[in-house]
Amino acid sequence: MPESYSVNQLKTWNKCQKKYEFDYVRKLLWPANPKNFRLGKGVHQLLDYASRKLPLAPILTSADADIVSVWQILNDSKWAKLPIIASEWGFSLEIQKSWLYGRIDRIAQEDDRIHILDWKTGTGIPYPAQEDWQTLIYLYAVFEAQKELGISIKADQLTFTYVQVNHNALKTVQVPYSTALHEQIQDRLTQTLDIIQATSSFQLPPQCPDRFCPYRKICGIESPEILEELSDPQAENKVKSVVAEEIF
Repeated sequence: MPESYSVNQLKTWNKCQKKYEFDYVRKLLWPANPKNFRLGKGVHQLLDYASRKLPLAPILTSADADIVSVWQILNDSKWAKLPIIASEWGFSLEIQKSWLYGRIDRIAQEDDRIHILDWKTGTGIPYPAQEDWQTLIYLYAVFEAQKELGISIKADQLTFTYVQVNHNALKTVQVPYSTALHEQIQDRLTQTLDIIQATSSFQLPPQCPDRFCPYRKICGIESPEILEELSDPQAENKVKSVVAEEIF
């Protein structure tokens, strides 16, 4: 069967192979705190409902004040007022018998330019944005799916636009597309997926890239002896046991 990969999988791979192993190979499924997604989820839902001309009054009266405030800033911006091509657009993209999938907040048009809009409410804009997997894959996916989206553009008419609300101020970062970048992304995707599929021993980075990573105490970055103990494929139950102790 063909493999399938999310944008987050490739971002995790790029950041730490060991975390990729725990999340997507061993499938430890570390539980996430829903409070961490409250603001972003609420704002994205309001923006999507507004784009579909759905009645918002009943939602706004019961929504948390910070959700309404951030939504209002984004909804009043020029970006939310552009003609909409798609909102919360999910895609599946075939790359060498593998499937890559993701969801784009909004695709909008400004004159002869198409913008991939990504609303940022809690997390920051990736730096450098032009090297981030989300930026690159979303640009590639939209350009490849022109027929499905009902558009016809050249590469240089496409732009990825991050729109962030931070302390009630609006910040944007844009990454323009090009034919050369399209070819580079295709090559990078092919090479990365080939490497992932051929990897059986997942390596730790020289330093932990995420001080909030839930696997810090079991991955070996802090205690090399744990890494040796857990590296045995037969040690799956022990890995899960250690994770359970960390959770509870």
